[in-house]
Amino acid sequence: MVQQQTVRVGTVPEGLKTEVWIAPQTSKTKKIKKNEAEPIEMKPFELDLVPDAKIRTLDSLIREFGGRLRIAVEPNAIYAAITGSHIRV
Repeated sequence: MVQQQTVRVGTVPEGLKTEVWIAPQTSKTKKIKKNEAEPIEMKPFELDLVPDAKIRTLDSLIREFGGRLRIAVEPNAIYAAITGSHIRV
């Protein structure tokens, strides 16, 4: 699985408090832009990539990183898989 181009193996960044990133609602971000208030951070966190993950076994990765280990897919690949298109509205 990790040999796929869009798959990333890494660890959760230090200090991260949540497991899931939820994008702000479009209406909320438009309202903030209109009122010129402080912008909402729109970018999800990124994993701290494990550079040699593609040549290591899952067992060795789990032993070294434990519960912080994550396997993720690039956001564009997820969007295309869910919607069937790379075109964003």
